[in-house]
Amino acid sequence: MKCLNHTNYSSPASIRERAPGYVSLVVITNVRNKNAVNPLQPKTSLITLSEIHDYIKTINPPCAELIVRNPIFEEVRLDFQVRFLPGFDNGFYGKKLNDEIKQFLAPWAYDNGKDIVFGGRIHKSVVLNFVEERPYVDFVTCFIMDHFIPGEETRKNVDEAITSTSASVLTSYINHMINVLENDDCNCADNEVKKPFLLPPAQDACECGVDVIPDKPADGVGADIIGDDFIVGHEPEDGGVGFWTLESDFNVQ
Repeated sequence: MKCLNHTNYSSPASIRERAPGYVSLVVITNVRNKNAVNPLQPKTSLITLSEIHDYIKTINPPCAELIVRNPIFEEVRLDFQVRFLPGFDNGFYGKKLNDEIKQFLAPWAYDNGKDIVFGGRIHKSVVLNFVEERPYVDFVTCFIMDHFIPGEETRKNVDEAITSTSASVLTSYINHMINVLENDDCNCADNEVKKPFLLPPAQDACECGVDVIPDKPADGVGADIIGDDFIVGHEPEDGGVGFWTLESDFNVQ
């Protein structure tokens, strides 16, 4: 249980953390060694919450407005490509990796876990390092972390997941999006080799009626052909390009 002073936690969508006179109690159910519906989001029944409220009300000062609620669980989901070392079954170790990630993000949901931390944060680099250090993992690529906040738009591909309120708890997504690679080739967008950009071929005229400058001039030195109009490499008997005169024998554009 956590006591939030000066906090009006009327609902997950409406929480004011600067409300003098209000005291909110956030109750956490012990799910260890119990068959909870969702151990990653342990919630106390409304009956138990009402009983707690009625009991605290008997010793509560009359000037304090008491509120008893469940915590706000904000999920963290991973989406990545992974390649296992030779000899490790993709199906078995894919499920094992998903379970270990859940235990890493929500250790309090397991027997050997820690206590729930309110108002926490987690860096994507820390989670990535945890995955890469698994003894059966060869390499990880295209690593994305999403942050789900109830009542808000999903925060996609974040570098750090930070709880939005003091009554919030970071927890793990049930099934992470783990794509086990059969070989070293990754088909994600970050590794896509794109074709080079090529200019379109020149056209004779545009639709507006204005002529387009041709690729090759109609006359001048640029229109001459080696071996026909002039010879390069020696002096011909009848002259050559080196003996021509500008504006007389040819035009320069």
